[in-house]
Amino acid sequence: MKRSPASPDRTAERPLRALGGLLVLQGLGLVGLGLFELRGALASGLGEVFSVEPLLRGAPEALALVLFVPATFLMVLSGLLFLLGSRRVWTPAALSQTLALGGGLWLYAGPAPYYVYLLLAASVLCVLYLNSQSVRGLLHDAPPARDRSGGVV
Repeated sequence: MKRSPASPDRTAERPLRALGGLLVLQGLGLVGLGLFELRGALASGLGEVFSVEPLLRGAPEALALVLFVPATFLMVLSGLLFLLGSRRVWTPAALSQTLALGGGLWLYAGPAPYYVYLLLAASVLCVLYLNSQSVRGLLHDAPPARDRSGGVV
């Protein structure tokens, strides 16, 4: 039985689907880190039910969860939209990485938990992949303008 080669449309969209999978994976990883930090804050007695003041005083890592909620939401949303084939979600994906990098830098400057390096590395690599030629080329509808010598303007 002969296998038919993949259609050009499906192979051309592989970088977008890979990016969508990476964004969803990173968003789920942030949810897992958030649950881990929240569990640790509640287990150590810092967080009482309906009381935020002890969290503000004693657990900056748990406070950082507030910074990562919008980033996580945007990561998962833009990742799912990339997986569904939408090409208009580059800006929310870049914004989610910006928020994650900002929160990671805030954690790095303050308490510096052990996972901040992984978070920063994943965000930087995702930003680099968002700005790679293979992804950006698929996101632009029109081909690049060329001058008379054939070079890209």
